[in-house]
Amino acid sequence: MSVRDDRHRRPQGPGGSPERITIRRGRMAADDYTMLPNAFLADARLSFTARGVFALLSTFSDDEWEAATPASLAAGTPHSVPEVEAAVAELEAHGYLAGAAR
Repeated sequence: MSVRDDRHRRPQGPGGSPERITIRRGRMAADDYTMLPNAFLADARLSFTARGVFALLSTFSDDEWEAATPASLAAGTPHSVPEVEAAVAELEAHGYLAGAAR
C-alpha cells in the first residue's frame, strides 16, 4: 500500500479534510526499567562506582541528564563528589560518556 492510498483511508472531518487524531502514549514497562549491555557491566576497566554512575545516568530524561552534576549525583549516596568526578572521568576515558559536565 502506498502512502497516497493510506491517506485516503484516514477518517475525514468536516469539508473532507483529514480528521485530527490525538495519540496519547500511556505508561509502558520500559518506563520503569533500564537495560544495560552485559559487556558494559563486565568491563573490568571500570570501577563499581563508574558502573553505578552510568546506570544512574541511564535512568535520566534528557532534561535530567543536562542538569546532572557530580554533586547532584553524589547527593544521597555514600560517595563523595571527588569519587563521582573520578567515575565520570573513567567513563569518559573508556568512551562511555562524551563531554560530560563537571
